[in-house]
Amino acid sequence: MSLEERKNILLRKGACFNCFKVAKHLSRNCPMNKTKCEICSGLHHKFFCFKQQKREIESLSTDLTNQNTGEVFLQTLTVYIKNGNSKQLVRAILDTGSQKSYISEYAAKFIGLKSIGKETITHGLFGGHKITEVHDKYLINLCSYDGKYSFNVEVNDQKNICLGISRINDSRVLQKLATLNVFISDSSANNKLCLFGKHSDEIHILLGSDIVGKLFTGEVKQLSEGLTAVNTHLGWTVMGKLSNESKFKSENSLLVHSLLTNREKISDLWELDSLGIKDPSEKRSKLELQDLALKHFENTILRDDEGRYIVSIPWIEGSGKLEDHYSLAKGRWRKL
Repeated sequence: MSLEERKNILLRKGACFNCFKVAKHLSRNCPMNKTKCEICSGLHHKFFCFKQQKREIESLSTDLTNQNTGEVFLQTLTVYIKNGNSKQLVRAILDTGSQKSYISEYAAKFIGLKSIGKETITHGLFGGHKITEVHDKYLINLCSYDGKYSFNVEVNDQKNICLGISRINDSRVLQKLATLNVFISDSSANNKLCLFGKHSDEIHILLGSDIVGKLFTGEVKQLSEGLTAVNTHLGWTVMGKLSNESKFKSENSLLVHSLLTNREKISDLWELDSLGIKDPSEKRSKLELQDLALKHFENTILRDDEGRYIVSIPWIEGSGKLEDHYSLAKGRWRKL
């Protein structure tokens, strides 16, 4: 977030640049003006210091320039999805960190799969966040690239599986694998054969822990370059990080992105009561609650074709779906 964006947030709220409180005073008249900027000693918080922003940008550029990491490979392969008499080659990834298996909405629609039901899933995201989504469920048949192995698996649809993941296209790595009698299906040779919407590095199948354990053959080979080749019934996969002697262009991470953090987080800005997102230590007054209710009413009110007004009920976000206790109540009733 830029310095200008930070200023605009507090300006819209009428908050002080020093204490972040919604108050009728300027930063120069702030009761807490004894605490000056650690960077330039000005009467503002260091989050709003131009010199601090310049230093952050320079530090970020230096850190990125000095990084010398090898390329990290994830367990990807190519498989056929069969639908009747037709089949489509797609890129898949093995992810033991996922409890379920997934197919992209694009692939399900392109292949013409028919939903066998819906499933509500609460996803636990990195950082402890949770999100509840309703997914269409499909029963698909997957076949290995060589056609020697196939199986049925239930998958849920997902708009995007993950960001694009590059293939192994380094000839030295491929030659080393060949000497170990390891031939991978997800190589640059199949670049244009796999299904993709915008980019050829897209992943359209994720196989989770519900099925991955049944796919491993137990055959593992270690490469001196730092890679590990793992054999599955769907073909060989390669994972691991190349040694630093080999320099590549990109590095992929499926679940976590590296973030440069400071001792004081920028997120503190929108966790303050000045932004109305997080309650202050004091309880909200009745006037504040009434004001929030009025704003919700104004933002959600609609008028239908018959002239009646409709307003949204202020549900608690992220509370999850209420469970149905019908079967439990019925069982107790039968025991009476």
